[in-house]
Amino acid sequence: MKKILFIPAHAVEGTIRCRAIQLARYLSERHNVKYLTWSSDFTGSLAGRAKNMLSDFFRRSSVFSSEKITMVRLPVLRRPLSVAGWFNERSTVGWIERNGIEVVVSASVNMFPVPARRRFRYIFDFHDLPTPETETVYGRYKMRFVDREAAKADAVTACSAGLKKWAENRYRKQAYLVPNGVDLEQIRKVSAETISEVRKRYNLEGKFVIGCIGHLGPWMNLEFVHRVFKKFSGKFSDSVLFMVGPVTGFKPPEGDNVIYTGPVSPAEVDRYFHVLDVGLLPKIIDPSQNMAFHIKIIEYTAVKKPVLSSPLDEIKRLNWPNILVADYNEEKWLENLCAARRMPWKKEWDNLVSAYDWQIICRGLDEIIEKL
Repeated sequence: MKKILFIPAHAVEGTIRCRAIQLARYLSERHNVKYLTWSSDFTGSLAGRAKNMLSDFFRRSSVFSSEKITMVRLPVLRRPLSVAGWFNERSTVGWIERNGIEVVVSASVNMFPVPARRRFRYIFDFHDLPTPETETVYGRYKMRFVDREAAKADAVTACSAGLKKWAENRYRKQAYLVPNGVDLEQIRKVSAETISEVRKRYNLEGKFVIGCIGHLGPWMNLEFVHRVFKKFSGKFSDSVLFMVGPVTGFKPPEGDNVIYTGPVSPAEVDRYFHVLDVGLLPKIIDPSQNMAFHIKIIEYTAVKKPVLSSPLDEIKRLNWPNILVADYNEEKWLENLCAARRMPWKKEWDNLVSAYDWQIICRGLDEIIEKL
């Protein structure tokens, strides 16, 4: 058993289901795992950001349990970036050494550097492309930060085949594939009663439910989805667009057959997947989205749903028979939604996600850790 600290890219404790939390949770069955967290809200008004920044900076170190994980809160500096890295390194490394941490798994792209000379082993995890652009000062800063961290790391992991290849080409070192996944037992054992409760709550009984679950924002083509759904609902009056999760940078339109739920607890979100008849992945096409391994694809498929996705490289690589892929053309998406409505689930598709159970994925990560 090793003492392991996870440093995520973003603080998303209690708001959405993310890769780092899932890896930490399942590794904790075999190791003593801690998970670094801090104030998640760094958007909105200048006053709000300043309040959270000061709260992070002046907080005392603490350890507490949340979401079946041991969380760690330390003094953290958010800005200015030129000073934040120096301060956060001293804060986190001091805690790491005092608590005998043996392995650090970090996905931080801007806040938590690790020293080149250290007493612990270091894994840098690519959960995403570090930055979609390097035209801005902040974009260049993140790219330089990640370049330094990946070069110092004892091992590099990546969540997709595209990111693995990108990291190996850029850093001239082996990258290990550690994909995203799902707790198959948990998501498939949701009771009929809880599914029915969600249907009743949102008046979905007897409806054909098309939906998207996750953090909804500018990385999705949401206006396009609404235009296509308007055409689809004109053909099928029983259809509902069901959008589940927090919304950023988009004002949901009003409509009797359009529902935005807002944030849903990760502990309850599994039942929402079962409510869908078709899952959507309307991601924009850019290098970051192309290389990402979208957890939602695994979750939709785990509960035996057809999926309509934009033509992302990683989706095309999977080439699963339940996933329909279409360019951003309204008539093509309408045609594919109609096909998805008619698509029967085949028994042989049940095992499409077998290799993507978090238990199996974390055994692979455990093997990487043991090699260090």
